[in-house]
Order: sequence, then C-alpha cells, then structure tokens
Amino acid sequence: MSSQGGSSSHREQARNARVLSQALARIEQHLQQAPGQPMPLLSGEQVPPALGQLAQSLGLSPFERDALLLAVAPQLDARIGPLLALAQGSVQLQQKDLQAGQPGGISSHKTLGKLLRE
Repeated sequence: MSSQGGSSSHREQARNARVLSQALARIEQHLQQAPGQPMPLLSGEQVPPALGQLAQSLGLSPFERDALLLAVAPQLDARIGPLLALAQGSVQLQQKDLQAGQPGGISSHKTLGKLLRE
C-alpha cells in the first residue's frame, strides 16, 4: 500500500470517527432536551460515512439507518443508555446503568468501532 493510500484511509477513518462522535452527541442532546419526542433523521454530512455505506449496501432506508445507529449508540457512548431508559420511563434501568460505571466512548468499543470505520 502506498503512503498516499494509507494517509487517505487514515483521513477517512478520522472523518468517520469525528462525524460518528457528532451524531452520538446529537442523539445525547436530543434525549436530554426532548425525551420522548421524535428525533429528526440525520441528513447529508451528519451521516457517518461508514454507516452511510453500510446502509446503502444493505438497502436500508434513512429511518432504518438511523434506527441502527440508535440501537448501537449505547454501546458506543455509555451516556446514551441511561438517557434512553429515562426517555422510556425506566428510572430503575437508568440508575442501574449509572451505577455500573460502564466505560463509554468510541475508543472503548474497538470491535464495533472498527466495523463502523470500515
């Protein structure tokens, strides 16, 4: 592999990680500000590139793509799980998740993160 190809791949991975982090932050912010309210679909530059490619490969609609992201979000960012529990009215689940002290963030979930970056 040429150094230019490696550099390009590194930039793509970095961009995907950045956009994925922004999408997760958007989910977290929405759950904090408007729990129980529908969340607008991601569009354009808001869609992590690897997620967009996966959705296209699987023939997913924008709704299905966003549902997939929401399904894996608690595994990528531990702060989202308790917020989802709260939005569903489960205070016990929220407290359990907070007490578990699960590590959060994309870097702690390398396998899933790797899949989303590829």
